[in-house]
Amino acid sequence: MDEARAIAAITEFGYTPSGDGEYVKIKAGILREKWALADGGFLRFTREDGQWAAVPFSIAPEWEGIGGLDHKSKPQCYEWLYPFAYVANIYEVANAERAANAAG
Repeated sequence: MDEARAIAAITEFGYTPSGDGEYVKIKAGILREKWALADGGFLRFTREDGQWAAVPFSIAPEWEGIGGLDHKSKPQCYEWLYPFAYVANIYEVANAERAANAAG
């Protein structure tokens, strides 16, 4: 159920299916962001130097409070999976705000 809600919310927001469970956002004709289906949620990516770069969801609980962490050099310190319910909630709110703004 949360998976279907998340997919509906991101597609309403403007992400389009690109195959293999991936949904991409194109701005000004350029690929900008991507959500990729994974077991239990989504993996998020953004474009960096023409390549897809993973975006972490959060710092792993055992690493919270430790300074100097970088997701590129210490990927094991991060949670990478965005839960379906989280994605659904943030994009449902964003879609409602867009609709309210469009209505004036």
